[in-house]
Amino acid sequence: MQQPLDSQITLTHTLTNDDIYLAAQAELDKSPELRHIANHPRYEAAFRHAALTTQLRQGLSVMAQRLPTTYAHGLFSAWASTVIGLEMAKPPSFCADAYLCGLCHDLGLLHIPPTLIQRDGALSEEQWRALQSHVVIGKRLIEENCAPSKHLAQAVLEHHERLDQTGYPTRKPPEQLGELGRVIVASDLLHNLCSNDLTHHGPSMQAARPYLHVQRAAVSSAIHAAIFAIIRRGEGNASAAQESRLTVETTHQNLDNLMILAKSLRTAEAHTQQLSRTHEGQGVITLIASIHSIVQQSGLNDPTLKQEIAEDKTL
Repeated sequence: MQQPLDSQITLTHTLTNDDIYLAAQAELDKSPELRHIANHPRYEAAFRHAALTTQLRQGLSVMAQRLPTTYAHGLFSAWASTVIGLEMAKPPSFCADAYLCGLCHDLGLLHIPPTLIQRDGALSEEQWRALQSHVVIGKRLIEENCAPSKHLAQAVLEHHERLDQTGYPTRKPPEQLGELGRVIVASDLLHNLCSNDLTHHGPSMQAARPYLHVQRAAVSSAIHAAIFAIIRRGEGNASAAQESRLTVETTHQNLDNLMILAKSLRTAEAHTQQLSRTHEGQGVITLIASIHSIVQQSGLNDPTLKQEIAEDKTL
């Protein structure tokens, strides 16, 4: 591992299972919509009695102090992964595993230099490889601190893989990816969309709906359906729904802007072929090809998309 934890921080308190549960509830309280969903009888006590090993709780305690944003992300992911599993009618054992993996999937970041994690500018190829290594480190941490661990470690290793093979570290074909890892990928995506400034409404699942439609190729159809079922359970909260509602006109404008960007990307691609002689240039070409693939699979080019949005009264 690149950086041992002992050299980074001194623990004065190790989080208990109750501490972690209460912290997750506090994260959900930040959004009336998420709180409304979490209070649904189907989800209310989803992971109230979940228990983690001392070693994992120590790792999370370090994360809470050194990487509080990443810790908060893990809390959301633990909740979201659990409720996705419940919505898919998975057995309690799967949901418990989803909670653990959602909570701990980024523990490997603790062994990456903080300056690299918090860097705002572009990363060099060496820095990007170092950052990507957190999934391998996380896998090892799960293997060392959980029993049985094989399927849990696989899920942590695969939480940046994608069905279209644009992720990392191995770009596995879809049929080789485990379902638990796919759920963690979905919870990651959901958190990014709910908390990203693209929604312009703060943390909101309702406002993320159009972006989830565009990203439907990133997750399996079963997981995609589960996420939308969860979102529908939040529709009874009128105030949150009103805050996150997007007008059809705004959504149409966003689609038009996305297509302009896609066309600009195609123009740029014509000028990148000369870069193919360098490793960095090949990376740029591969990235552009991946974005084209996402655009094609997202349905943005579908002429009926705007009509579907206009008819969708939930936007």
